[in-house]
Amino acid sequence: MRQWRYSSVGDVEVARTIGAGPLLIGAHFHDAVQVTVVTSGRRAFGGPAGPVEAEAGHAIVIPAYLAHAAAPMAAGDDSVNVYLPAGVFEGAAPVVVPVPPGVERLPPPGMAAALRAVLAAVPAVVSALAPVPSRRARPTALAAAVMGTDADLRTLAARFTLSREAVIRRFARETGMTPHAFRVVARLNVARRLLRAGMAPAEAAARSGFADQSHLGRQFRAVFGTTPGRYRTFVPDSR
Repeated sequence: MRQWRYSSVGDVEVARTIGAGPLLIGAHFHDAVQVTVVTSGRRAFGGPAGPVEAEAGHAIVIPAYLAHAAAPMAAGDDSVNVYLPAGVFEGAAPVVVPVPPGVERLPPPGMAAALRAVLAAVPAVVSALAPVPSRRARPTALAAAVMGTDADLRTLAARFTLSREAVIRRFARETGMTPHAFRVVARLNVARRLLRAGMAPAEAAARSGFADQSHLGRQFRAVFGTTPGRYRTFVPDSR
């Protein structure tokens, strides 16, 4: 079965696929910028801004906190995902950019440096095709409220002087997800940071708001393509 294998160096995380077969990932977001370098075939994602697709030799840049869902990967499709700090790209929508040949074979520091240079030139790359995306490297106020509290929808609605139904509609329009799904993924991002710091899965589950390690494991695999235990084992490999 295909899954993601993660490693990290400093503030850069790299994910490569291992195994074979389909790899289905549900709607989610990261608190980092995701740069999907397509190494063979094609990769495609859907999200609030519509579908985005790229072929080998290009990368799809997905802003931090932007919800997206990966289209199923065919047998010949593959990529390397690189996660960079949120501040390196602050567009509001994904963009497709060409990348230097062989960038995916560089060691993580060299790969990150090359991709940072690509991202620095993104406005010039896209200006001939569309207006430069507005700058936003943080969740909207409503999304931040959902992430930052366990308050129910009626309480959130009152805070934003909206009806419960209006909150749901506005949230879906802004994020492409339901408030509940967004809150679960926010907790998964917290668990991911704790695991990367070396915390055991059971403790990470408790600290990030999941019922138990099993609950975290099911959600983590559905969103990040591996188990918390494997992620924690993989991360130190290239440090």
